[in-house]
Amino acid sequence: MEHRFFASINWQDVVLKKLVPPFKPQVTSEIDTRYFDDEFTAQSITITPPD
Repeated sequence: MEHRFFASINWQDVVLKKLVPPFKPQVTSEIDTRYFDDEFTAQSITITPPD
């Protein structure tokens, strides 16, 4: 993460989960998709084998 965009990030704090996220979605279940655009949730599901 040597790009200057990441220069102010303390990666040790990230690893130790000390940072507070700027936005934490409030989800009600594992299938709560309200934060995803309809463009994606309306797509058909295609199950493919793993690589």
